[in-house]
This record gives sequence, structure tokens and C-alpha cells, in this order.
Amino acid sequence: MNGYAHHSYKITLFYLPKFATNYCQMKRTATLWVTLCLITLSPNSIQAQLDSWEMLFDEHRNVTLRDVDAHGDTIIAVGPDIGTFTPHIFRSIDDGATWDTLQVGQGPLLRSVQFSDSQHGIISSVNTNSCVLRTSDGGYTWNWGWCDTDSNFTGINQVEFIDDQTAYAFGWGKLAFVSGVMYRSNDAGITWSHVTGNLPDQPIEFAQFLNVNEGYTGSFLFGHSELYRTLDAGQSWTKLTELDSVQFGNAYFLSTAEGFVTTGRGDVLHSTDSGNTWASVHHEDAVFFSSIEFADKSVGVAIGTSTSNRPIVIYTTDGGLSWTKVTSIPIHYHLQKVKFANDRFYVVSGAGEVMRSAKVALSIGSTTEQDESKTLELYPHPGSSHEPMYIHVPANTELSIDILDISGHVLNHLELSEGKTPLSLYAPGVYFYSGKDQIGQVYRGKFVVH
Repeated sequence: MNGYAHHSYKITLFYLPKFATNYCQMKRTATLWVTLCLITLSPNSIQAQLDSWEMLFDEHRNVTLRDVDAHGDTIIAVGPDIGTFTPHIFRSIDDGATWDTLQVGQGPLLRSVQFSDSQHGIISSVNTNSCVLRTSDGGYTWNWGWCDTDSNFTGINQVEFIDDQTAYAFGWGKLAFVSGVMYRSNDAGITWSHVTGNLPDQPIEFAQFLNVNEGYTGSFLFGHSELYRTLDAGQSWTKLTELDSVQFGNAYFLSTAEGFVTTGRGDVLHSTDSGNTWASVHHEDAVFFSSIEFADKSVGVAIGTSTSNRPIVIYTTDGGLSWTKVTSIPIHYHLQKVKFANDRFYVVSGAGEVMRSAKVALSIGSTTEQDESKTLELYPHPGSSHEPMYIHVPANTELSIDILDISGHVLNHLELSEGKTPLSLYAPGVYFYSGKDQIGQVYRGKFVVH
């Protein structure tokens, strides 16, 4: 081969949602030939996986399960008894084959659970004080840790790990539940401190942080819903959206610009301008969509319940542009939360049930590296074919990225420094970027040109 050695290299592969193809070509560098391939799975195969659900647990119909998480062979589901309000932790350490119940005392209503790694996790509670349970042995045992003894009456609706040490907790404060509250931990949930700032003056029902600084919260009180955004780790918040007579179910942001919100009126709403404006991409009559979760930028699941208590599960394989209803699911009653873990979607119900999807093969390659990738801010987005978009590179970052079209062809290779840089003009369509910074952090995403 013209004197060049032929080498094989392991490359990171990512899922391009609009097509299913194996695209390979030979690239010659200054010293060697490299075979480059973009390999994606057929959306039909992913649809088959999302159409297949199994029941894992349904032994306690008197318990309203509020959340679920999994790591390795351990699955944890939490919630209160409907009649006695006794807290329940249901645990499986053999990937759902068998379950046992952990006793954690009386009184607190367990709301949220999340693992930060294979050993550490947190469960939040609604109590006379905000309290958390912690595990340091992979979920085998849970013990009461920190409580906010300075507050008269608070509750934590959600906990979220940003990395293996940083965690946030959100909920409502005193004054008749009409104020939001936020806490931060820098030691994996051992100690917590109040985040003081212009927090929403309504209870925080859900929250999602894209990184340590940027996050979104949603609240609902007396028939009024609000969505907020912070760019400074919760010190200040900007109200993005408010709706009367509509309750938000949950939100999930794929990037700074793009996000989804579910509502109590049967809508899945989509935003491409950081939550300032929304458009419905799916509607079901007489359905409350309570939760939404994405496995990557293409594959997501939303769950809900009809006014006749009929459970609804829908999924997307094209980044939320279209949604398909699952025709048969084993769960029977009021769906509460969906979460993606261990390459599967898990769902819990208000009748003590846990179900999960088949394993979702998002791509051939490292799903861990895919989950750890970051996105870049592009604006205006969607872009125009008549004027350039700008790409914003974070401070102290040197970035090397490729711009690809929908067939996987590299259109441009860019070497970027911090700040904003104009992109070339592109024809209307969907495009992707992929690259790394100077420390190996992966950046991936898509953008649209009209």
C-alpha cells in the first residue's frame, strides 16, 4: 500500500439517529492508512427493544413507588405505604431475580434515589426536616445521614449527582410549602449546605443539571407551573416559562439549547431555545405524562397515566421528532417515574410495581464514554443557511472537532479556542459534531439548519 503500514485502531462510535448504515472509508495520514467506520444500529432494532418490557416486582400493591435506580446487579426502588405512610426501600442484588425490603424507621416519605458510582448512593425524604439516606456498599445497606435541623418543615423531592462528589437536592421549604429549597454536597452526600439565592417561590418538583453550574427546575402550585434556569450553580435563577392550569410532569434537557417537558394535559413539549419557547411534538388525550428520560440524544421514553388509570408508555428513536406508543406493557397502574440505567429503561408505579425494557443497544462501542460526552452551545439555533451560526467553546478549552453531514461524511475539521467562532454556511439539514479537547473530554451533538 504505497509503503505505508496498515494498522487497526479502536475508535469511538456514536449513534446517528436519521439513518442506519455502515459507512467505511480509507483515510491516509502522513504516515499511515486508517480505516474509519461510522456504524449505527437500525432504528427498527431499537424499536423492538423498546417494545419489549418485563415485570420485575409487583408484590406490594399498597406502596406508591416514587423512584428507581440501578447500578450493576443492584436495583433500588423507593416510596411510601399508601395507608400508613411507612417508608419502603425495595432492593434486589441479583438484577431483579429476587427482592427484599429494608426497614428505615417510621415517618419519612422516600421520594428520590440515585447512585453516583458502584458503591455510593442517596435516597431523599419528605419529613419534618429534609433528610437523606446514604449507602457506601453498593446499596446493600442504607443509613440515615444528614438532616436539615435548622428548618421547621422541609422536604426533598429529588437528589441528583453531578459527578462522584457533587450532588444537589431540591424540594420545598417552610411557609406552607410555597417556597423552593436547594442544597449542595461536595463530599458525595455526607454533608450538605443551603444554596441561597433567588430560588423559585414555589415548591421545586423536579430538577436537572447539565453540569455543576447549569441546571433547570420546575415547580407547580395552585394550578400554576413555572420553569427556571440557572447558570451559576443555583445562586441566581431566571424564569423561562410559566403556564396557568397546566402541571408540568418532568423535564429533560439534552443540551443547553434543546429540552423536553411533559405536562398534565397529555403533551410532550420541545424547546430549541433553552426553554424560552415550546412546541408540542406529541399529544395524548386525557393523559398526564409524569416523567421523561433520554438514553442519548436520540432515544427517549415518556410515561403517563390516562384519566381512566390506563398506563401509557411512548418512545422516540429520532431525538423526539416522533413518538411511538408501546402496545403492551405488564405494569397496571399509575406510572410515576422512568429512569435509564444499566442500558435499560426502568419504570415504577403507584401500585408497587417495577418494570424495565429490554437492553437498549444504543451504539457499538463504549456507552460509558458516550454518557460522559458534553455538548457545545451553538447560536442561533436552529441556524439559517444564509447567515453563520456561532459555536461557543468554554473557557480554558482547546477543541478539535469534525462537522459531519447526515450520511457521516466529514465536512469540516476545526481547531477551536475558547470563545465564539462562526461556522461555515451549510445547506438546510441536520448536522453533527464530534471531537475532543486538550484533556480528552469528548464533545458530541447535533444541530439543525433551516
